Amino acid sequence: MPKTKKEELFFTLMMCTAMLAMMISYNQVMAAGSMKALTFGSWLHEAVIMGPVIVALEFSIIAPLAHKIAFWIIRNYTHDRIPIPIVISVCTVCCVCPTASAAAVLLVRHITENFGAAWLAALSMNFPIALAWQLLVAGPLVRYSFAKLNRLRED
Repeated sequence: MPKTKKEELFFTLMMCTAMLAMMISYNQVMAAGSMKALTFGSWLHEAVIMGPVIVALEFSIIAPLAHKIAFWIIRNYTHDRIPIPIVISVCTVCCVCPTASAAAVLLVRHITENFGAAWLAALSMNFPIALAWQLLVAGPLVRYSFAKLNRLRED
C-alpha cells in the first residue's frame, strides 16, 4: 500500500474516484426514481463539485483519523488477526460518509433549512451502499490496481 505522500495522494484519488462514481450515480437515480434520469452532464456537474471537496477532506483529515481509529480498534479489541484493510475501510466509510452526505446536502442540493433532517436522510440512504461498495468492489479493485501500477512503476 502507499508508502510516500505522493503514493498516498494517488491512492486517495483512485479510491475517491471509484467511490464518487458509484455514490453520485446512486444518489441521482434514487432522487429521480429512475435510471433514465442519470445523464453524464448532471453526473459530471456533481463530480466537479464533490470531487475536490472529498479528496481534500479525505487526504488531509479523514484518512489520518480513520487510520488512527482503525489501529486503535485492532490494538485494543481484536484477538485474532483481522485483515487490516477491512478495518481501515470500515473506519474510512464511517468518517467519509457523514462528511460527504453533509457536503452533498449543502453544495449539491443547496438545503440549509432543515439541514439536520436532510443530512440524516442522506446519510441513512448512503451509508449501507457506501460500505458495501467499499468492502466488496471499490476497495479490493483499487488496492489491486494500485499494487499492479506500483509494480509496473518499480520495474
